[in-house]
Amino acid sequence: MDLIKEKKITKKYKNIMITQSLYSLALYIFVNKNLESDTLFLLGDNINYESIKMELSNFIIYDVRSAGPKNITEWMLLSKGVIFGRFKKINKYINVDTVIYGHDHISLSPLFFKREMIIIEDGLSNYTENYNDLTRNQKIKKILNIKSVSYTHLTLPTKLEE
Repeated sequence: MDLIKEKKITKKYKNIMITQSLYSLALYIFVNKNLESDTLFLLGDNINYESIKMELSNFIIYDVRSAGPKNITEWMLLSKGVIFGRFKKINKYINVDTVIYGHDHISLSPLFFKREMIIIEDGLSNYTENYNDLTRNQKIKKILNIKSVSYTHLTLPTKLEE
């Protein structure tokens, strides 16, 4: 199966938002107001993207099952910035100057481990101290002492504008 299931790119973009959650997509759009037109959305096919894709100027729907590294070697290569095979299909849309928003724990995340990423929170797992509570990706990073993304967390506005 091809990594990219569907794509539409109609405008220039300076941001990339990678998610597998409609909740995180909504947070991103809420915080950035009407900036979605200058963002390329990388959306996993595990969410109901049919209901929102017509509202987005730029998107790539990717196959979640084929997006992640298949073994520890692929995981290590991606985390060190080596782009190969099926990942080249998505990497060609990622410019050096683009700002990356999203999650560091989903299937396509290792592609961005050598980049600074602004984390969109979707739970408490980024703050865990207990090794048993870590996700598989977090455990592998810890064991291999891999520094992944530079954690800059997206903050919500403290006051809603009228």
